[in-house]
Amino acid sequence: MEVMNKIFYIARVLCVVLFLSIAGKDVCAQSIEAMNRVEVPSFTDLALKGNAPEGQSAEKINLLILGNSLCIHGAAPGMGWNYTAGMAASSQEKDYVHLLCGKLRDKFCADVNCRFSNLAEFERNPETYDLRKIDKLLEIEPGYVIIQLGDNVSDLDAFEKACARMIRRIGEKQSRVVIICATPFFASAPKNQMVWNICGETSSLLVAFSHLKLSDPKNLAINEEGREDRALWKVDGIGIHPGDYGMESIARRLLIEIQASRALQKKNNQKSF
Repeated sequence: MEVMNKIFYIARVLCVVLFLSIAGKDVCAQSIEAMNRVEVPSFTDLALKGNAPEGQSAEKINLLILGNSLCIHGAAPGMGWNYTAGMAASSQEKDYVHLLCGKLRDKFCADVNCRFSNLAEFERNPETYDLRKIDKLLEIEPGYVIIQLGDNVSDLDAFEKACARMIRRIGEKQSRVVIICATPFFASAPKNQMVWNICGETSSLLVAFSHLKLSDPKNLAINEEGREDRALWKVDGIGIHPGDYGMESIARRLLIEIQASRALQKKNNQKSF
């Protein structure tokens, strides 16, 4: 029975992928039009207090996340999305931003300060986007910057060049910062290559998301069990985003990347003495 269920899930995913390929979009045109009309704040701040050992002060981890609808999507009742959170988590606390911050706090007993922003505008208009907007986001003085972009990109060459410029600007404004770029959640070989090129040009770290919905269908919200809000969704684009299970998968991978980076930094610091 378990084998048959897995086959059924895979078949559903393949049908969605085939439909999207025929449509020539990552999500259907109706979904894109509806999602692009939704207002989101220029940025949101999240602060979590760590539990440091008695007599010790908590370490501080400052994090900046530049993402798209997976990071934060404003409430849009007209399309059946009734709260502000990373799409398609069942609540704000279960999107990858909040999960990751909680994991960092618990793993390192740290005070975590996170600023996150939806940069879908930059994805769609990389050549005209004013990179000076990034300066305000950097006021948090992040030690880590996660760039989770690419899903809404149509001009790959323009985005590749603009994103590299943005990363260089971040490096100029914030000297000791680790940049982590994610491959798109909606799998695309050309877009993956685009992100690889960006990482190679800017010496940024790379984390892979593109395989998630193909390796495990439960990473898609439409395949999650017990999602009572599924009946409210009025556009196809919601269900093909990561649900709670998918958000957990994303958060775990980002935690591993940050943990590995911290271990390497600690090792290099020890060598310098």
